[in-house]
Amino acid sequence: MAPHNRALTIIGDEGILYTRDCWFYNAPVFVRRSLTLRRKTFLNPLPQKYPLVRSSQKKQKTKKGQQMDYARGVAELADAIENHRPCRLSAEFSLHVNEVVLAIHNATSGVSYQTKTTFKPIEPMPWL
Repeated sequence: MAPHNRALTIIGDEGILYTRDCWFYNAPVFVRRSLTLRRKTFLNPLPQKYPLVRSSQKKQKTKKGQQMDYARGVAELADAIENHRPCRLSAEFSLHVNEVVLAIHNATSGVSYQTKTTFKPIEPMPWL
């Protein structure tokens, strides 16, 4: 049986953002920015801890110690319906995620893919 790997890495133009366990809400997030020295660009070997917006809510108590709340998306949809507002996770966002997943699944070496779908930025959560 393969070990669990819930790491998440996002590679951007100015550096790399990553966490070792994206299912643990309080997992530290690190950023490694690009540096230019003597006209050469490379990644800073020392990652910086990125501050979390806030600490997660109460810990989930389950028999297996699971930290992921699988009902958050459903709860968001129910709250949007109840409060007569658009859901933060729009149909356009879902379509875009599906397009990206299919592009990764069908990827071939050395070929780039330009996405065709877009979505409006997700409304921030009303955190204090």
